[in-house]
Amino acid sequence: MNRFSNISSTTLALLMIVPTMLYAASPPVVPADHTEYSPDHRFFLISSVKEKRTRIFRASDPAAVLWEIPLYLENADLANDGRYVAASYDGGNIFDEKIRPSDTLITFYSAAGRKRVVTVGEVVPDLTSLPRSSEGRPWGRVVGFQASGNLLILLNDGRAITLAPETAASY
Repeated sequence: MNRFSNISSTTLALLMIVPTMLYAASPPVVPADHTEYSPDHRFFLISSVKEKRTRIFRASDPAAVLWEIPLYLENADLANDGRYVAASYDGGNIFDEKIRPSDTLITFYSAAGRKRVVTVGEVVPDLTSLPRSSEGRPWGRVVGFQASGNLLILLNDGRAITLAPETAASY
């Protein structure tokens, strides 16, 4: 019975650790055109590699462009009100070894242009605290805009950070 308990504990530990390791080692994606919807699906964006632009539409009128960003955005999230886009670090959830605290992690855009830049150091003040993997330093992931209108970021250390696009204030 004691041996069975040890096997069960080991199995349970592996079931908890392996998905985390797999998630932490996800590589960056190859650039491709993509469509992203706001969480409530009332708005969507299309980011085009060839056209080097990202256009925002209302789902109820998909032929009319509401506004656009003159850039291809590999990782983009759209707010429920369609007013903000958050473009996140193109390296996925792993920082390469050359990343600096001053590098851009999130850029907020509105119809008026670039609204605010959030640096790596604002979210992860001590890069040396991040564990190393063969691909780099797993840091966390951008979950996306929430119903509150704030952008949610989950860090690998268990912390959750929300950013308001109007001010990019951290909560």
